[in-house]
Amino acid sequence: MTAHEIVSMGMVTRGQDYAAAVASEATMSDLDPREFDRFRAMCAASGDDLGRLSDSDVLKALGLVPLTAPVSLGAVLLFGQEAAVQRWIPNAEFLFQDLRGTDDAVNHRVVGPLLRVASDLGELLDARNSTTELLAGLHRIEIPLIPSVTRREAIANALVHRDYAALGPTRVQMTAGEFVVANPGSLPPGVTIDNILEQSRPRSPILAAAFKRAGLVERRGKGVNDMFEQQLRAGRDAPDYSRTTPDSVLVAVSLGSADIDLVRFLLTWEDSHQRPLDLDELRVVHEVKAAGSESGPGIASILSLPTPAVRRVTTRLVELGILEARGNGRSRKFHLTARFYDVAQDRDAYVRIKGVDPLQQERMILDYVSAYGSITRGQAAGLCQTSPTQARAALKRLVDVGRLRIVGERRAARYEATSRSRST
Repeated sequence: MTAHEIVSMGMVTRGQDYAAAVASEATMSDLDPREFDRFRAMCAASGDDLGRLSDSDVLKALGLVPLTAPVSLGAVLLFGQEAAVQRWIPNAEFLFQDLRGTDDAVNHRVVGPLLRVASDLGELLDARNSTTELLAGLHRIEIPLIPSVTRREAIANALVHRDYAALGPTRVQMTAGEFVVANPGSLPPGVTIDNILEQSRPRSPILAAAFKRAGLVERRGKGVNDMFEQQLRAGRDAPDYSRTTPDSVLVAVSLGSADIDLVRFLLTWEDSHQRPLDLDELRVVHEVKAAGSESGPGIASILSLPTPAVRRVTTRLVELGILEARGNGRSRKFHLTARFYDVAQDRDAYVRIKGVDPLQQERMILDYVSAYGSITRGQAAGLCQTSPTQARAALKRLVDVGRLRIVGERRAARYEATSRSRST
């Protein structure tokens, strides 16, 4: 193990908060009074007024005064002079990179106390944000390139949850297709990419509490959930943690084109029903939309949700008129309601996705033969909007029950009505 890994592992195994560790030989003069003023102002704006607490009392209120020294590493991280941050926490380095190839592309290094860093990174992102307007009923809605909640939580989570004993900078990047935040080190103990929506375990409870009081993170500890919800409401893919490794935590947020039709449909539905969809409902709707149609087990596997939970959500969405179901048992699949495809002005897509069940396929084939005398396998596939294999199965069923007979062989084969079929 390297030296920084030993420090990190030692603190985890002892249950010690990195922010509570002593900053050896640091004094109050190494802290910046302006950063205390910044913190007081942010707390007041978020409804947590510290009143006239002195700088030293602020440190005590946040649990940042060690028993054996005047200043902790957390105090330096939050309120330290830039030189003090570089001396005691040299790994606290942050890089902002705009890699989109535009004229204002930047590679900007940010070092300093965390509240200032959060503000600086936020301003760099806001200067490059853009919005798309759409009408949903009587409402004009703006869809930002990066929703404010996504930007705020992604940066705040990186600052609060990173392992400051790990080597390397935190990277905040914008590319043509993604907004990426990458931290050195692993996820906090007990958190994985599969349970990240259920588990809220900050690596440093002290830093997390300070950020909550300053209004920089969600107070319920559900900031990642809010990121997911905001992305889905903006018609974009959910944040992606799949590139996270034991040595790096990476979240990628899609900056691709928003699914405006889905946004308009969901906003119109919520407005008319006065009921917002919850996160699991939004996730299921987006997955069904992306797949065209999907089964319950398929949704559960892709979203890493328990099958009973998916069953409850899909049943509720069918009752609400957002999804429709076809088939039975494990083969039962879900697709968006006809209303969505009407809003999207693509009614043909609804017919294709909904498809027809076997009995309907057989009825359509018999009606075609009755009208035109015969049908080929290719014509049956086109008529029923199925694959040639599925069409052959439907034709075989009708032959087996005596409704059709085969005339010719192989590619020249045609299917005609039998006397039994004509009589019925």
